[in-house]
Amino acid sequence: MKPQTIKRIEWVTAIVLSLSVLLLLIVRARHAGALWRDECGTVQLARMPSLSDVVENFDHQTFPPLLPLTVRLYTILFGTSDASFRFFGFAVGVAFICVVWLIARVVGKGVPLVLLTLLGLNTTFLVWGTTVGGYGIGSVLIVLALGLTARSLLQPAPWRIVAALFACLASVQFVINDLVLVSVIAFSAVAACLICRFVRLALVFAGVGLCCVTSDLVYLKIYSGADWRIVLRQPVPFLWLWDSFRVAVGNPISIIPWLWGLIFSATLLGAACYLIINWRRRPVRESLVLLFAALVSLTAPLGYYGSLRLLRYPTNVWHYLPLLSLFAANSDLILAQLCRIHWVRVVRLGFVFALLIILPFAAWPQATERQTNIDIVAQELERDASTNDVIVINPWFVGISFGWYYHGPTRWLTVPIVSEHRIHRFDLVKAKMMAPYPLSDLEQEMNATLRAAHRVWLVGSVQILPEGQAPLSLPPAPQSEFSWQNYAYQYAWSQQLGAFIRQHAVRVTLVLPPMRAVNKVENAELWAAEGWRD
Repeated sequence: MKPQTIKRIEWVTAIVLSLSVLLLLIVRARHAGALWRDECGTVQLARMPSLSDVVENFDHQTFPPLLPLTVRLYTILFGTSDASFRFFGFAVGVAFICVVWLIARVVGKGVPLVLLTLLGLNTTFLVWGTTVGGYGIGSVLIVLALGLTARSLLQPAPWRIVAALFACLASVQFVINDLVLVSVIAFSAVAACLICRFVRLALVFAGVGLCCVTSDLVYLKIYSGADWRIVLRQPVPFLWLWDSFRVAVGNPISIIPWLWGLIFSATLLGAACYLIINWRRRPVRESLVLLFAALVSLTAPLGYYGSLRLLRYPTNVWHYLPLLSLFAANSDLILAQLCRIHWVRVVRLGFVFALLIILPFAAWPQATERQTNIDIVAQELERDASTNDVIVINPWFVGISFGWYYHGPTRWLTVPIVSEHRIHRFDLVKAKMMAPYPLSDLEQEMNATLRAAHRVWLVGSVQILPEGQAPLSLPPAPQSEFSWQNYAYQYAWSQQLGAFIRQHAVRVTLVLPPMRAVNKVENAELWAAEGWRD
């Protein structure tokens, strides 16, 4: 094909890609429904009575203060309805499309293809990047930071470097995980400049990295100084991280991880070969950008993996979204440089065209899932639960979203009982883990309710063990074999709750089973227990 023909096809493909991503964003906004617990925690943190309350409690909700303050302003302007919050996520998705086009035009003067395909049609981005949280915004900003840094290397100018600095600073103010990736960008820029003998430019980007690290020092100190974070840490094997990452790269899981691996290997190998062959033939600035992108490809996975092993936190798919965004953007950056070779340009177009046919259909089932069913459970209880009943939420963190949606008169408690339900309070859970009888107060409440011929409603998961099987009972932490691992204590408490119901309730009825087309992270059951027996 002639270059002009390829160019026209690229433009048509990029436009169709953008429209496909936009359509999936609309579909996701229409189907996501209610907010799940992490979103409710962010919103309730943002809506605390004073700004000082927000700043004092931000570390319980993962993200730096800029995110809840942004959400606070958003709720003042647009309200707190589910539709309003789903528009928030849709706006983040639209911002992603705009940033992708901007970077493609200012760096390679082409159109976005690989980045739009790998990330825009990715189920992790469509589902978790559009929630009320920092991962979507942080992903957009890390793409912008990478693109503006590449542009500054290609054509240095004070205003371009300042723009790259602001993009880097903004990204680490929304997602603390972005600090690793911004450090990778700054390190790669410095190393590439030193190799190409641009010493002054290397010093500039060293300053950019230093500014970003300095801006997050206070947050790092707060996070590291919280003694309750010990309950979040546990041994995290490599295979655990790898399995989460494989799921994060999107559907269909049978082929997409292999395609991401192919893109990673091909772009890194292509960049290395191109640099070796054309080091002295091409302009130094073009080699500088390609060298920078190759270094990002090498150091980003290592840096991110190292930070996860250092933290020792269990990961979920959304934790990998910033890394996926940087990787996809960096692959697009490398291919934009390599597409001066005609056959590379044709192969890229064919690859993107094939995925454009496959990925929207693969993403559709998750794009049309509800984020949670806790609002439906709350409505059922508002209708059927009486004032003298008691509602028990298991595990405790489901109470964050339940408290946002439930407005009935029935008293509700969590397993274990904690005094704060607006945000994640692992410090209160740690205190319960250290107690000799952490469920005694809850069992007294259920005992009194069932004896008075009222019902105990169970929301979430209930492990009712077979007759004769004793529940797991752990000594106060850290005296057990699980030390401070809160998941082990949650498991034990759930079994103890089920054992109490099995032993003392006359009838246990499943009122609402888990629903279809609801995300598995919060698809709560509803049970009703009534009657008493000794």
